[in-house]
Amino acid sequence: MRILMAMSVLALVGGCAVEGLHWATPKTQFSYGVTGVKFTDTKDNDISIKDAGIDPNDPSRFHLGELTIRNNASDVRRANVEQMEAVTAQTQLITSAMTQMTADIAKIVELLVAVPVAPEVVVDVAP
Repeated sequence: MRILMAMSVLALVGGCAVEGLHWATPKTQFSYGVTGVKFTDTKDNDISIKDAGIDPNDPSRFHLGELTIRNNASDVRRANVEQMEAVTAQTQLITSAMTQMTADIAKIVELLVAVPVAPEVVVDVAP
């Protein structure tokens, strides 16, 4: 019985893992140098850059008039958190039901063991 419960717990835990969660390392990087401006974005962002450039008289200076970054992934992350909360609530209900079912089975087994077995009665009938 314990083996069955352990296997059930492993199935629940292993089956509910969010794929990619542990490897999610999104980055937004902005840099500039003598070769120009470099922008890297591995997230779902909307980027707006206005009036940007390297000063031709001093390449160590960069001018940025306006930069707007809207992180669209935040909406998805919020939805994921809500889904994980729902899965957690469902798992708690399933665990409660399994606990009750196990207790009920234990009561049935206890009753079956406690029922006395009637002794065999042999009646001889004289002819």
